[in-house]
Amino acid sequence: MDERMMQDQLEGVARDLNIEVRYETMRKESRFNPGGLCRIHGDPVIIINRKASLNDRLNVLASAIRRFELDGVFLRPGLREFLEQAAPGRTLTKDELEMVDEADGEDEGAL
Repeated sequence: MDERMMQDQLEGVARDLNIEVRYETMRKESRFNPGGLCRIHGDPVIIINRKASLNDRLNVLASAIRRFELDGVFLRPGLREFLEQAAPGRTLTKDELEMVDEADGEDEGAL
């Protein structure tokens, strides 16, 4: 599967999970940060550095998406395999997400 197609499909999975994906310019820090998953006003958001390579973008999307329950989500076989091989992230159940929302209130913060 083409990497651009995989990026489009991962973004589609994020949409299906009600996760916003943003591509933003990140100010220069001491080291390059490709992005990651966070919560803004209680909603999950994947923020990806505009300057990130395609490979970094795929890894950020995959590691963020893996944290959510995917049993009820249709994934093409190639995409499912890629997600299984992506950097591990602990899967959050819907109940855990609700507990995080309650604990965070309206604060912004990384998951």
